[in-house]
Amino acid sequence: MNWEKLKNWSIRNSPNAITFWGLKLCCVLLWMVVFHRERVNLILLLMGLIIFTDFADGYLARWLEDHGYPGSVSAFGEALDRFRDKFFQFIMFAFFLLDPRISPWLKGVTCPLIIVELLLLATLFMGVKKKVRVKAGIWGKAKMFLMSVGILGCPIIIIIQENGVEVPFSAIQTVFWILMISLGLAIMSFIKHIKQYREQLQPQSQLV
Repeated sequence: MNWEKLKNWSIRNSPNAITFWGLKLCCVLLWMVVFHRERVNLILLLMGLIIFTDFADGYLARWLEDHGYPGSVSAFGEALDRFRDKFFQFIMFAFFLLDPRISPWLKGVTCPLIIVELLLLATLFMGVKKKVRVKAGIWGKAKMFLMSVGILGCPIIIIIQENGVEVPFSAIQTVFWILMISLGLAIMSFIKHIKQYREQLQPQSQLV
């Protein structure tokens, strides 16, 4: 067995290993959201760890790609990363809608976010079917960052309230507007996806 090749393969795929751990944590989070929503401290910890894997795997893949490990950034890794992101988002949407402690303001903005994220998921599957690759781009990355901040804000507010501290309504408004901006960025990301799909599919249709 060529141990050097095995070592290089392991290093190149270490970002994917981080993504897989994120998926495992998502499964635990789903179980907590469905059966133990009262354990909001643990839910917040799991959310933070999953968001950490989202930023760590991409950063590590790009670093390895630039430091002598070609193939660390791959189509498989990108697809796996986006699947983990969508899985996490829909688990948190379920938490928002099911938990009575979440403000109706935040529940209201969650519904259109779900619709846009479903459309983005549909474009992802369409791209796989048509063999078209579209990167997340700046709109998608900005949306994911702001959505992560907004998502983390909700259990933090719940924890503060359950410790007997009154949370000002301005804090809930801040989270609401963060999610509203995330919605706008999600719409921009969806438009960009459709535009890039059309640009890549047009040459193929001309060849036919």
